[in-house]
Amino acid sequence: MTGTGAMTVPRPFARLLALASALALGAGVALGAAAPATATPTPDASDTPAPSASSAPTAEPAVPVGTLTAELVMYPASVAEPGGSIRALARITNGTSEALDDAVLELALTTAPLTSTTAVDRFLSAPSGLATVGTTPVGAAVPTAPDPDADPDAEPATVHRLAAGGSTLAAVAAAGEDLGLPDDAWGVYGLSVTLVAGGVRTTISTGVITWAGDGIPELEAAMLVTAAGPGAAMSTVTDAPGLQDVAIATDGTQLIGLDAGGVALSGRTVLRMPAYVPDVLSLAHAGDDSLLAFAVERARGTSTSATHDSAWISPVVGLDAATVALLSSGGASAALLMDGSATAGEAAIEREAETGLAVLSPEPTLSAVVAAEAALETPATAVATAALIAADASGPVLIAPDPGWLALGADPAALTAIAEAPFVTTVDVTSLLADAAAPALTVPADDQLTDADVSTSAVVGQVHRLERGNALAVTVEDPESVLGPLGTTLLEPLATSLRDEPERREAALAGATARAEDLLDSLSVPAGSDINLIAAKGSVPVNVRNELTVPAEVTVDVTSFSPNLQVRDAPTVTVPASSSMTVLVEVEAVSTADVNAAIVLRNADGTALGPSTALSVRVRADWGNAVTAVFTAGLVLLLIMGVIRTIRRGRKDTRTGPQPEAGDASAPAGTSTSGDDA
Repeated sequence: MTGTGAMTVPRPFARLLALASALALGAGVALGAAAPATATPTPDASDTPAPSASSAPTAEPAVPVGTLTAELVMYPASVAEPGGSIRALARITNGTSEALDDAVLELALTTAPLTSTTAVDRFLSAPSGLATVGTTPVGAAVPTAPDPDADPDAEPATVHRLAAGGSTLAAVAAAGEDLGLPDDAWGVYGLSVTLVAGGVRTTISTGVITWAGDGIPELEAAMLVTAAGPGAAMSTVTDAPGLQDVAIATDGTQLIGLDAGGVALSGRTVLRMPAYVPDVLSLAHAGDDSLLAFAVERARGTSTSATHDSAWISPVVGLDAATVALLSSGGASAALLMDGSATAGEAAIEREAETGLAVLSPEPTLSAVVAAEAALETPATAVATAALIAADASGPVLIAPDPGWLALGADPAALTAIAEAPFVTTVDVTSLLADAAAPALTVPADDQLTDADVSTSAVVGQVHRLERGNALAVTVEDPESVLGPLGTTLLEPLATSLRDEPERREAALAGATARAEDLLDSLSVPAGSDINLIAAKGSVPVNVRNELTVPAEVTVDVTSFSPNLQVRDAPTVTVPASSSMTVLVEVEAVSTADVNAAIVLRNADGTALGPSTALSVRVRADWGNAVTAVFTAGLVLLLIMGVIRTIRRGRKDTRTGPQPEAGDASAPAGTSTSGDDA
């Protein structure tokens, strides 16, 4: 299927071109590289005159240089009905140095219908069996130079000419009997648009159309598109024109930023997918259900109002007993088979025999056509495929292109064209999920790990980190500040989209492990030096570090491994964000010893936030008693000495009595010299 053709004139073939025709644009015509082509243009031998000696010119004419291009602007409508017409539009640009004369645009259809999707693929790869149903000249009609031997009363001859460097739109159409299609029978027909110039045929476009004659089968089609990944990738689906009436399954964790921008989800059928769409096959084979439950709850808790209470489904790349059990116990509404897991002819919905879990099976051929690379021909191919599938369908079909289909270059116009086809009736996906009469499905019991699965050890490691993350979230006022980044880190490497890329998945797991460990170690006790305790009672200082961006409340739990040191307290403190705090833990020494202890930070539930930190305490309780005794003895000794000195001084004064005043030499010893006696 091509949209552009180009013709180039190589100079080495100038003499050969001159022999062919002085007006020819060249026999070496090739499609330009600006757009792909479905068929290599080949010269039509019947239109190219054979060179001869008599026709050889005596001089070499000027050789046109440059490129002639043809680009499809409008492909015919996907469905043609009796009484209608088929019309295509192309732009022809003459980039050569010579005028282009008598070029023709042709429209051709296969003479017989294509009866299967395989026949359609075969025709698109190698078009054949075509008959021209319409032609149109390219360029404006201009009179030719008058022929002196011609009848002067005859109409002047004209030629359709596209001037050098000129560009024009050429429309080619066919209607009524020219189509050669029966009114009483429907069919899918191959179609081509071809430019014929200078004796060379260049296919511009190859595709199909659906002829809606009598008896065209009706098709019930349910349509479901998935939107996952970063916001930019999701918006390609949520904002895609023409998909407003198509059910959408979203990863709610990615919708928060988009919702503020006006993503229109209200009024649409919206289903939830677990956050980051984890590979449930791997989780089931590893025997874990906590990661899926975490992913489902995150998708629900962070989604918009349009998806908060909606049913959830999980894309899977295969089903077995373990996977069905995991989804069923987790409350899934359905498993959506993706990546070619479904096969043609399967019912759109089945129910697993043991659990009753709904299993949605997209029609693989139709879903693949919808997801094909965008081209003008793609909508018509999708409608034709739908018509051929309708002929064999016994019930509704589900169209569900693989996740990421629009991001890979597809066009939602193909899905819209199917919905608008006159023989298609759209049904809501929720009506499929409510179908209690869906046929029973038996899945294989084989639930062993395969090479494509995430290893059990990797899953167990993520589960352990999830448990630690839940414990860490209890310490902060807003748990989302921890679980938000942790959820992304844990679930992204487990995405179903990485199942076919094991090397990329291993690299993602390694990076995620490092990031998760850094986050989970945000609350810690750095290893310190030994502590000396030289008293019977005291406090052990513990340094608590908080590397979170929010304050965290923790309990400092010190455990002594010896009866010689007893811990009397486990203080609870709030450590500010991005800072450290020294916490004093009261202890009591029983006797002298070197004691080993461990420090563990716990949340309000008593759950340890990480491994313990070793602590060594040198208890010297008798040293404290001895120092106290010596100090006390010293105080007592000083007191006694003071008392003795006081007593000695008091006894001396009593024994000698008053001493005579200086200068009184006549007073005998021991006599009084008071003034009263005088």
